[in-house]
Amino acid sequence: MMLSQHKVIMKRPIIYDISRLLDARQLLSDYCQSDNLCVDGLRKRIDQFVQIQAIMDLSTSTGRLLLHHACMNERVTADIVRLLIDDFPGAAGGPDEKEFQPIPLHVACWNQNTTVEIVRLLIDAFPQSVRRQSVDGGMPLHYLCCGDCADSVNVLGLLLETYPEAVDHPTRAGMLPIHLACMGSKSAEFCQVLAEAYPVLDDESIGDADVMDRESTAYLESVFNFVRAHPGTLS
Repeated sequence: MMLSQHKVIMKRPIIYDISRLLDARQLLSDYCQSDNLCVDGLRKRIDQFVQIQAIMDLSTSTGRLLLHHACMNERVTADIVRLLIDDFPGAAGGPDEKEFQPIPLHVACWNQNTTVEIVRLLIDAFPQSVRRQSVDGGMPLHYLCCGDCADSVNVLGLLLETYPEAVDHPTRAGMLPIHLACMGSKSAEFCQVLAEAYPVLDDESIGDADVMDRESTAYLESVFNFVRAHPGTLS
């Protein structure tokens, strides 16, 4: 029997230059944090490394992905977030090994220029993100209550619609979202919408020992002031 005349061509494995991979990742990471961030510039830089794109979204030593950096950047837009989600599936959930680190939705809710469209993209990409806790026990709703998001009322409505149970979740320090909102610089409209999410909101429930230490009342003063100034929020 004659052997086949066809030659067997063995494909050589692709060997990536690790230093080039790290340089590429650093370049994209730096760009996502820069004041020049825009969707066209990001698209151009990602396309430069299309052959090694599969590992480009490995987290840095800080545990942050490209999507983290973009969501923290004041120049973030819905198009930028959409591009990163499309090119790096799974990024909205954060790195698996950093389970209790803030995920992109956490930092987006903190960002002044985050819009409700950006938040919706992140939730659609990773629905469990609305209930994910960071190391301090905070959910995205807690981050929104502490941050400076200009579209906070609309984002609040979306978070409450998606996971209303978050209003009753305390941080590890015993802080409910209503406490954080009233302590900070949130608008009366924001606090009103948030307060209406609580089925019972009165002096007794706000200062309930089961929720927090009664002796730690300094941060409750602003809550009481708001509730007393807005009797319509009381049940």
